[in-house]
Amino acid sequence: NAREARRLFSFIGAGAISGGIFGGYLTNLALVIGTENLLLICFGFVSICLFILRIVWRERPTDQRVEKNYQQRQFQQKSAGNPLTIFKNSNHLTVLASIVGVSVIVANLVDYQFNAVVEASIGSKDGRTAFFGVWLSNLSIVSLGIQLFLTRRMLSKLGVVASLLLLPLGIFVGAVSILIFPELWAAVLIKVADGSFKQSINKASFELLYLPVPSSVKTQAKSFIDVFVDSLATGVGGVMLIIFNVWLGFSTGQVSLLIIGLIVIWGALIWQVRREYINAFRLAIEKRTIDLEDFSVNPEEAALFDSLLKILEGDNSRQILYALKLLENVKNQQFVEHLKRLLDHHSAEIREQALRLLSKYETVDISEAANQLLSDESQSVRLEAVGYLVQKAVGKQKVAVLQNFLQSNEYRVNAAALMFAAREYGENPDIREAFDLPKLIEKMLSGTETLADPEAKSYIRVSVAKAIGEARLPALQPFLRQLIADQHVEVIQMAATSIGILHEKAFVPKLIDLIGDKSVRKFAREALAEFGEQVLPELSARLTHPETKRSIRMNLPRVISMIGVQESVEILVNQLDHDKQLMRYEVLRALNKMRRDFPMLKFPEKTIESIILNETHDYMDTLSVLNVQQHSAIADGVQSVAASRVLQARRLLIKALEEKLDANLERIFRLLGLRYRPRDMYNAYLGVVSNRQDIRANAVEFLDNVLDTSLKRLIIPIVENNSLDALIEMSRREFAISELTEEECFEKMLASPDEWLKACTLYLIAELNETRFHEQVEALLTSSDPIVRETANYAMVRIKNP
Repeated sequence: NAREARRLFSFIGAGAISGGIFGGYLTNLALVIGTENLLLICFGFVSICLFILRIVWRERPTDQRVEKNYQQRQFQQKSAGNPLTIFKNSNHLTVLASIVGVSVIVANLVDYQFNAVVEASIGSKDGRTAFFGVWLSNLSIVSLGIQLFLTRRMLSKLGVVASLLLLPLGIFVGAVSILIFPELWAAVLIKVADGSFKQSINKASFELLYLPVPSSVKTQAKSFIDVFVDSLATGVGGVMLIIFNVWLGFSTGQVSLLIIGLIVIWGALIWQVRREYINAFRLAIEKRTIDLEDFSVNPEEAALFDSLLKILEGDNSRQILYALKLLENVKNQQFVEHLKRLLDHHSAEIREQALRLLSKYETVDISEAANQLLSDESQSVRLEAVGYLVQKAVGKQKVAVLQNFLQSNEYRVNAAALMFAAREYGENPDIREAFDLPKLIEKMLSGTETLADPEAKSYIRVSVAKAIGEARLPALQPFLRQLIADQHVEVIQMAATSIGILHEKAFVPKLIDLIGDKSVRKFAREALAEFGEQVLPELSARLTHPETKRSIRMNLPRVISMIGVQESVEILVNQLDHDKQLMRYEVLRALNKMRRDFPMLKFPEKTIESIILNETHDYMDTLSVLNVQQHSAIADGVQSVAASRVLQARRLLIKALEEKLDANLERIFRLLGLRYRPRDMYNAYLGVVSNRQDIRANAVEFLDNVLDTSLKRLIIPIVENNSLDALIEMSRREFAISELTEEECFEKMLASPDEWLKACTLYLIAELNETRFHEQVEALLTSSDPIVRETANYAMVRIKNP
């Protein structure tokens, strides 16, 4: 998670620099095996990386919410539009690109000077390879030292702008030195200035400049700068060397004049980016577009500090909470008074976050306020209050304070203390040594059996279920078996959530059964989704098993859609031809949800187009039946009053057919949403079903421009023609649907998988006393659908007794 990432990023980054050190010194082998043969060693290390990557991928944790957010960000970034337009609309990004361009040109000129001086000083190729390797390692050592010991402090003290100036100033000193003394020591000096700051302070500072850039365009903007701007600047640097070094005859030392001139421009751009950075950051705070999981966030930087203080002083709850989350890893005394004031805020989330941040200030004591918050209405706030008071205790007193809370007469405090103990159990050896968590939970659960207050009993059992999820201990799973079968719905809900956290596959069948229960369905779905792709085979088996209860089967597609992997798409697509129309609709809804939530997944275009063709054919088929029934209704209407019951039955059938057409059209557009952009197809559907003629016309025009020719030929006539006769003519031309008799209509509808359509047809047959359908009616007397069965009985009576 984000907190772990912030803690581990420096360590992982240091690993990269350490690899550079090791690799640099390894180049000394060039003197033994030759420069070209070093490639074999490189190949060996890269091969090892392949195996490491395989292990890391296999051991990665699954989190469907993270996967969903990742895919949506990736899709937004791919859909961000022309990068030149992005830069045109952002002064901040334009200045950033200019800084990178100038810095790359300078780096190329520095590399030229360094290489030229080394080549002039060291004659042999293998000797130069070893020299370059040793000095690259030395540079990595310097970068590592700066990264670990200076970067964070200098960013906090100097701010982003001053930190960015260190690299050009260092290169300036080196350039002046090599201008005056074009010797090896001066070349080493300029290279040290360039290499040591570039991969440490300058890199960290530059990453901060991307902080206010919205995540929807950040990756595309960075890619454009790293690829296009970098390549262009490299080319410009080469052209400058050709002009000044080859044509104009500049010496290696005189190239420093170019570097000094470019550094002046570089410094001016850095000064300009300060203003753009502050404006962009303020705007990003207001719109809440900063990625809270970005572990390069450093709100202590001077330019950001004032903006955050103003937000904390304001009354916008959403902005305050957002700012507090940005401050999660910051300790600065100037925030303390603001955080204390927020302990009385009307928002429980803000109270909780403020208390959590204050617990990091060892010299600040708010124990009195924390004691008052033990009776807060929010469970999360009470949990943080318990945690604060335990942490404030000294030495062995921590355990004693927690023990007092566990023995409190207030059951809400007991529950908060238990959840704190569970949360800290894995990482706090003192708590692990002082408390036997399984026995503690067993004692608390057994204590609820004698409680007379049902609210207290339910509350404690819910808290125990939550604590088990917090602890993540396999030894606590037996308690979940008891809680998942509890009589209180809230307890079952929390038990299901904890099962999802623990990923214990033994509970999967129970969770699948629970999705049939409306009161706990949401929690069971989310718990199953937390298992990830490992649970898909069982979900697929239950989905296709004929004995699975209808209430469970109808909800399984939604569960599968929450697991954002390609296998989920394949499972659901295979169910699009299900014989039950309602089931097909649920599968289609689930696929639409996947298309929206996981836009990077692939949907089989040919299969979807084939299903669209089938749905269109079904639409036209239904239309032909409707046409016959409407003409029959006109005939019924001019007959005697005695035929009014027949007319009423026929109108009911016509209404059912119209509803079927509407559902059919919706399914067609849902399928189009799998083939094209979902939002576009949704808007087009709303336009097509609109009562306003201009909106319908715009929707049809849009579809005419977007759809492929093969689909356009089928879809456009359906959405464009208001004339039933024109559509009937099209159905005969495109699908070879012949004109039906009423008898053929009845036979087709009685064989339909649509149960309501069957029931309406049976009712009309009964009112018409149609004895020709005696066998078909008799066959439906044993239908699994109760409405069809009852209507068939009614029809049988009417046929036998006209």
